[in-house]
Amino acid sequence: MTRTEETFAERILRRINGATVNTPPVRNVNATLENQLERAEKTGILSLANGKLKEIPDIFTVDLRSLDLNKNLLKFIPDDMARFADSLRHLTIADNRLAEVPLVIAQLTRLETLDLSGNRLTSVTSFPFEDLARLRVLRLQRNKIRTLPARIGACEQLRELDVSDNEIESLPPDLANAAALEELRCVGNQLTEVPTAWRRMRAVKVMRLDKNRLTKFPGELLRETPVVVVSISDNPMQEEDLHALEGYEEYSERRKDRCDQFLRS
Repeated sequence: MTRTEETFAERILRRINGATVNTPPVRNVNATLENQLERAEKTGILSLANGKLKEIPDIFTVDLRSLDLNKNLLKFIPDDMARFADSLRHLTIADNRLAEVPLVIAQLTRLETLDLSGNRLTSVTSFPFEDLARLRVLRLQRNKIRTLPARIGACEQLRELDVSDNEIESLPPDLANAAALEELRCVGNQLTEVPTAWRRMRAVKVMRLDKNRLTKFPGELLRETPVVVVSISDNPMQEEDLHALEGYEEYSERRKDRCDQFLRS
């Protein structure tokens, strides 16, 4: 078989295994991986997880809808990833060695899910999250992030945000502008308070704020938002302290209604 006759799977496998351009296609490779590559050519879904990759192969010829690069050794993402701007919906680069959010990701404007958890991120303030207008799920947990930018609030379709296990001391009031946000997880950080401005959140159902340094919580959130789960265990402020807040009665009633709906379903 000549090089021009190689299948998509063989080209990727040869590149991953470090072969030169004149080397015949790799034959002694993991059959499961080869099946994944062949399936990607048909479905647009590709997983290169757990591959110990230090760089992403630059010979993709298909329009990927989903790319999983979980648990590799990646320190950067090449600019030619922008070739997937019109197709990529889900991108996972969790558990790699990224020190910053690659700017090329901002060109992937059809992204709905972005997972950058378990990297070496210390700051995400310069990344233009507002360019990802279709983003629904953003996972940044298990990094070293200290501050979240207000611009995340401009992600109008964002439904799930996880920034757990970082070093965050405060969260932006403008997060209230993320009108579709339903679930916020900020477990294991250094929060001392929650912005009162979040009373403007119109979709939030779940706030998980365990293992922080919270000493107070705005009762307005309990009264004026649709939140039904506020979890604050392992804080100076405890769950029973919520009971004394104005708005707790409304919150408790919503929780009861949710349980009743669950039992009836």
